[in-house]
Amino acid sequence: MHTVVTLLQVIDRDALIEMFASLRRHARRDGGRAPYKPLTLLWAVGRLWSDPLTPRLVPFEAVRNGVKPLLLQFGGPQGSTASPVDPIWRLQFDAGGSIWECRSARRVLVGADGTPIISELRHASASFGFTEAVHVSLSADPVLRMEATFVLAEQVCPPSLWTDLFDAAGIPCGESDGLVGIPISTHRTRQIAMRLSRSPQFRGAVLDAYQGRCAVCGTSPRLGDKRFGIEAAHIRWVTEDGPDAVSNGIALCVMHHRGLDRGAFTLDDQLQVEVSPRMVKEAARDSDLFWRYQGVKLELPERSDHRPHSAHVDWHRREVSATG
Repeated sequence: MHTVVTLLQVIDRDALIEMFASLRRHARRDGGRAPYKPLTLLWAVGRLWSDPLTPRLVPFEAVRNGVKPLLLQFGGPQGSTASPVDPIWRLQFDAGGSIWECRSARRVLVGADGTPIISELRHASASFGFTEAVHVSLSADPVLRMEATFVLAEQVCPPSLWTDLFDAAGIPCGESDGLVGIPISTHRTRQIAMRLSRSPQFRGAVLDAYQGRCAVCGTSPRLGDKRFGIEAAHIRWVTEDGPDAVSNGIALCVMHHRGLDRGAFTLDDQLQVEVSPRMVKEAARDSDLFWRYQGVKLELPERSDHRPHSAHVDWHRREVSATG
């Protein structure tokens, strides 16, 4: 347990955001994703979006029930199991105990891995939540809360999935809300914008390499002489240091772009579509936009150096899709 932070202590706005951003640096492993603690904090931020006067500390069982669906949907490769106990417990030790707090009726006993079992947390009547200073700051300042939301979301998934993520966390932020334009400070806004922005040449180069067609289904809709609905998808996400190189891109229709980012499908070593076993099969195969392409090879660019690089494909299989 930690000493409660008093209301008299003030957290600098940039310092608070830096604490949230530091979760990535402290948790990443050899290029792998580390979304569990940010997802736990997004659940807590979502409570503040729903009601800024919501109680600060929440019984363990309620936290667990709120966080677990987020971990299952966005925590790792689709189909992987995720226990919320680890991030709920370990967050109290991040940033010197300045972000997250645990209170309990007695000392909580932990196992050899440093985390307690569920029954121990229940019997200790453990409750969790933001420290008082963080809770007060985020409750009173919607603009700061907005930036905190985006900094945490950026550690979980690419912006193409933020609408789904925010809906699941109860956060009222849509795709048209100016996701990276919150002017908290010149330095911080610029840093976020640089991290999330894509090279202006990337989209054009990828679409040219794939001749403006979805590499999975071959669609290339036009209105007159203008194509629409075809996007340049990153295989390894920009938010996970994926480069703006054509070899890390695929031209995909909107549906297959979203499917790639969600892990609905990935690619095998022969660059054939490999659908996640979690994808529900439609009754009519012809109407299924994913399973009908199982085992089908992508329509690839002519230049070999423009084709998906194996390192990026391996990352996607390991970190996003259940088939890896």
